[in-house]
Amino acid sequence: MNDDEMVAKYYQSQAKQQSSLTIKKIAPNCQQQQQQTPNQQSITKTGQSTKFKSPYSDLNSQNDSNHDTALTLACAAGHEETVKLLLMQGADIEHREKKGYTPLMLAATNGHEKIVDILIANNADIEAHTDRTKDTALSLACSGGRYEVVEKLLARGANKEHRNVSDYTPLSLAASGGYVSIINLLLSYGAEINSRTGSKLGISPLMLAAMNGHTETAKILLDRGSDINAYIETNKNTALTLACFQGRTEVVALLLERNANIEHRAKTGLTPLMEAASGGYVDVGKVLLNKGAEVNASPVPASRDTALTIAADKGHTSFVDLLIKHGANVDAKNKKGYSSLWLSCNGGHFEVVQSLINAKCDVDAQDNRKISCLMAAFRKGHIKIVKLMVRHVTQFPSDQEINRYLSICQEEELQKKVCICAGIIRFAKDRQAAEAFKNAANLLEEIDQERSREENRKAAAARRRERRKQKKKEKAGKNHQMDDNNSEYLRKMKKKKQKSRQIDEQHDRQVENLINQQQQQQQEQAKVDAVADTIMKIHQQQQNNDNKTDKMLNVNNNTNRTSIPTNNTKIQM
Repeated sequence: MNDDEMVAKYYQSQAKQQSSLTIKKIAPNCQQQQQQTPNQQSITKTGQSTKFKSPYSDLNSQNDSNHDTALTLACAAGHEETVKLLLMQGADIEHREKKGYTPLMLAATNGHEKIVDILIANNADIEAHTDRTKDTALSLACSGGRYEVVEKLLARGANKEHRNVSDYTPLSLAASGGYVSIINLLLSYGAEINSRTGSKLGISPLMLAAMNGHTETAKILLDRGSDINAYIETNKNTALTLACFQGRTEVVALLLERNANIEHRAKTGLTPLMEAASGGYVDVGKVLLNKGAEVNASPVPASRDTALTIAADKGHTSFVDLLIKHGANVDAKNKKGYSSLWLSCNGGHFEVVQSLINAKCDVDAQDNRKISCLMAAFRKGHIKIVKLMVRHVTQFPSDQEINRYLSICQEEELQKKVCICAGIIRFAKDRQAAEAFKNAANLLEEIDQERSREENRKAAAARRRERRKQKKKEKAGKNHQMDDNNSEYLRKMKKKKQKSRQIDEQHDRQVENLINQQQQQQQEQAKVDAVADTIMKIHQQQQNNDNKTDKMLNVNNNTNRTSIPTNNTKIQM
């Protein structure tokens, strides 16, 4: 319940008790004043108002608890006739109760538009504001969603850009409450949509709508041109970072659809995903990651924290699981060397520790002071986590570390838990030592067995070498005999080759002789043929001569046969 609602309820209860008493006191006075002559009456007409001066000093008296007068109570409770009567009697129209609210502010806060009309008609200060919050009647009406009152105040020229102490304009207050109709009304009267004029902080109506989860309001403001990436001057927060900080899933989805900067960093260095991780808003985280938010974005400059270390430190198991599913670095450390596991062990977040161990994180990680995750859980007395961690770690704190912390632990309840944790750790160390001894014995046995197997292998290898040597010797003897046989065989073959070569040479000589003989025969035949030709020629010549002789003999009738000798000479070859 906000201040305005509390004020309204208070005034309603007070008004019921005191307004009837006030009327009883004032009614006789009104009758007496109506019987007075005009000279006795002091009538002041200013526009639509008429005031009567009351001779009674208790008309503006105020109670001790809240400094209320009859008029403030009547305005808050909505008693129109009482308000009219009190104003006629000269009640102070600008009286301020304890919180600085005037009658007009009270009527506007509680949505009594008719009383607002009456007060404005009697020249109530429309721009008056509270001392503490600097809210005007219009600011209060917008904050409370009083559409009719806002409409009347705007029609009377109320300042639509007034800023209260929080730097909120009427439009900002309406956006903060998600009052769509009032927003449209203010915009129709020309209210500045980004509320930058005169702003000290730069808080826009869109930021307030987003922070308070008013999706429809945010949509209207975006449609009307609100700057989606505008940020507050002091802390650099945008509408998106504020929506993520408050876990406004629907607004986050809307802003991302309208291309809000998904990796914007506020002055704290946190991204929207880190803001969601801080609050553990899983649905917001899903929307951001599905829209491309970087799960391993560079850490916060000041602390070097990541989205995972933030979620783990706060114990948001579901958010941790979401980040791990999307590939978050489970071993990332912040500036102090705290890993996500270290922070969850220190904070006593058992389920987060389980998730991180299942994600294969470094269970033996230490911070900058060389304090391990197990030691962090031990120092805080988180028994359940210590029981889980001793089953996974490979390095245990020394007895000296454990005893030193036990000696300085003063809180009785914590000391009991720490002692239990110390016993768990020592038992685990003893068990680890026993297992190590057993493993060492098994290892020695395996070494002996391996040595025996090696010796057997060497002996077998020696036997194999000996057999190979024996085989080589036997083979060498056979080879020697074979070498002798081979030598004899080679000699025989050599002789055969020599004989064959001699035969070949002899054959070649015979062939050559035969060829020479053939050549000689051919030459002799040529000579014979030449001689034969010569003989044939001589024979032919002889025949020719004989023929001539015969002819001559025939002619001479053999007269000279005795005187011509016969040529019987033989030709000698």
